[in-house]
Amino acid sequence: MSHPETAFTKSTSEPRLTWILCEHLKTISDSARLTGRWGQENQFGTIDAKAGKVLKSYRTDIEYFSNRSLERIRLIFEFKKIDDSAKTLRKYWGVDGMRRFIDGDYSVGEPFALMAGILLKPKAACVAALKNVLRSEKCKVLQWRNGGDIIEPSTAFPRDAEFDTEHVRPVGKAPTQGYIRIGHLFLCFVVPSASQ
Repeated sequence: MSHPETAFTKSTSEPRLTWILCEHLKTISDSARLTGRWGQENQFGTIDAKAGKVLKSYRTDIEYFSNRSLERIRLIFEFKKIDDSAKTLRKYWGVDGMRRFIDGDYSVGEPFALMAGILLKPKAACVAALKNVLRSEKCKVLQWRNGGDIIEPSTAFPRDAEFDTEHVRPVGKAPTQGYIRIGHLFLCFVVPSASQ
């Protein structure tokens, strides 16, 4: 959340917001006992090693990685600015949003991921509109597990996420259980004015 001294506004670019947020996460990691590595704008992709070619390249908004426990953790955060309009909500759930974790190349083999909505309007309106569109016919493309139920409150990230969704992934991209659980959290970087 922001406060009056915060320089973020609705027009601040998403990459700038996520870059600064990741730097902030790095500074508070020790106090939160997160001893892994935070990174932003991480590059990854697929290559043809024999030909020495990059076939596809991507970048993640924010990624957290730790191998200090028995189970390795690799958690990718994808950020999208949202309000209650169809245009921003489609970006959130579409090919450059949630679908990166479903039929795309983000979090391959990982059981969890996080979608972060950067709120451009009051939270209640944005979250209600998002849940409505996720339950709509057009979002059947998200390969829902268990008929498209939204899991509320979040059980994957109960302290931070508003709700979870589960999606079946294609063979070769799915974790052992065959589906990924996405936690959905929402951030407000602007102080609401009296008119909002």
